[in-house]
Amino acid sequence: MKIDVTQKLLDLDGEEMQVIIQACPMCGRPAEEKGVRTLRNACTDALTSLFRDEPNLDGTKKFERAVLATKIHGEDEPNLSAEDVVLLKVIIGKRFGPMIILRAYRILDPVSLEE
Repeated sequence: MKIDVTQKLLDLDGEEMQVIIQACPMCGRPAEEKGVRTLRNACTDALTSLFRDEPNLDGTKKFERAVLATKIHGEDEPNLSAEDVVLLKVIIGKRFGPMIILRAYRILDPVSLEE
């Protein structure tokens, strides 16, 4: 299914969530650059994170996550499989707090999470 990953994630007041984007010496991005939290940067942040409960995650799984992160980073409406959505929900659930989880899950899987 195609999912618009450019959607902005909103806080409890309906305001755009903010994110501080870390410096990247390789691409020249300065430190402390502020941006809006989108589904895209939530997904890519989670996919490229390492988690303490996965100390022995093998290279193949890391590679698969990196490939998915690259796909999401490079397309505004990537075609995501059901398995991709399940993985994203699991790792977003590990990486973020309740509001980002709420907003991201509702975009990724709106049918199963109807209010």
